Amino acid sequence: MKKEQAVKILQYLDSHETIGTAEACALLGVSEATVRRIFNMIAHSGSAVRFHGGLKAVSSNPNIAIPFLLRKQWQSHEKEQLARKALEFLKPDSVTFVHSGSTTLFLGKFISSGTFITDSVTLAELLNQRFPGAAGPEIILTGGTLDRQGNMLTGYKAELGAAGYRADFLITSVPGLDEYGLIETDDNAVGVQRTMIKHARTVIVLADQNKFREQGYCHLAPWKDIDILITTESPRNRVLLNAIRAQGIRVITVPPAKDSLAGSVKNADGPMDGVERPLPGAGV
Repeated sequence: MKKEQAVKILQYLDSHETIGTAEACALLGVSEATVRRIFNMIAHSGSAVRFHGGLKAVSSNPNIAIPFLLRKQWQSHEKEQLARKALEFLKPDSVTFVHSGSTTLFLGKFISSGTFITDSVTLAELLNQRFPGAAGPEIILTGGTLDRQGNMLTGYKAELGAAGYRADFLITSVPGLDEYGLIETDDNAVGVQRTMIKHARTVIVLADQNKFREQGYCHLAPWKDIDILITTESPRNRVLLNAIRAQGIRVITVPPAKDSLAGSVKNADGPMDGVERPLPGAGV
């Protein structure tokens, strides 16, 4: 229950700079003591900043990397749709880079064949659980230094590992984007992603609607290096999407979730580690 309540508060902070104790009590329908415990849990995870009487959104300091296990709960229904759409491009024998992320993790629910080269320890663990024997996709980890917060592999050795392959596709997601290109908030993630972009024939970027409002200090890649953007079109990102299309990027949109908050809460402890059938005709 606390996890679901934390997701609601983080969703609120997505569109508000702060939330006070009284506001949180009304939002969750719980006591002040319960709200304080939830505030402390969120602040301890690094997903928001605690101040006397409330929480301050991390987005006010965009260069803080949000812990992975909390990020994967946000917009989870939408992220699953984006991942499913990306897999439609792959063939059974495709070689694909997958960069670690809360959105790309949903690929692990549907992949069943092919070769996947990734810096995501979580994705590798998920696929190993789904395919404990010899069957299933081939999984190659880049190697490198483990980033415990994101459960991903980073550093020079991770970049060197990725550089040793040539892939048909890269599927990646990023914390933010603008009219110039992709934005990162974590220096450690930039090098591996740039290497994967360089060594992939087709680069596919997944971005839920919140990514259009995020900022960061790391410019990851310009749009000329990207082939396909898969996202959800909404009034608030339509102008930017048109600017991206004007640069020759293929933009594919999926229907918006009817209730993004409900989807996030529903999937917070959902079947991420369960086995689901691959997409019919997707070949992966």
